[in-house]
Amino acid sequence: MMLYGDNCVVVFYESFTTSYQYTPIGHITNPEGLKEALGSGKVTINFTIKK
Repeated sequence: MMLYGDNCVVVFYESFTTSYQYTPIGHITNPEGLKEALGSGKVTINFTIKK
């Protein structure tokens, strides 16, 4: 999981070359099946804080 700019979170599931600057902010523990689950369209991801 990366931060682009100051308000855009992006999730990558494949490596690629880019000139954009991203800030690492986390990772997905088990990414198996992530590519298929996200598909090719727009995706909404919800984050929660465990207490």
